[in-house]
Amino acid sequence: MTPMKERSHGIHRYYEITLIHDQHSVSEVRWNSSRAAEADARDAGRYYIRTSRTDLDEKRLWQLYVTLGGIEDSLLS
Repeated sequence: MTPMKERSHGIHRYYEITLIHDQHSVSEVRWNSSRAAEADARDAGRYYIRTSRTDLDEKRLWQLYVTLGGIEDSLLS
């Protein structure tokens, strides 16, 4: 199993992930939701946050997400 799939806690089964690479590096990641309806039914009410921030733990990432939502709400008020 690839490290990307190991970190995805089961959600990876609903996606086809293709890595475009040469011997030294990955140049592109392609993904397709192959079982979207099944994923929606199983995971309704759950949040999955995709980020490039690798320096944050889950708790801090959630705090930042909630803070961003609060800021956006205040701008719309």
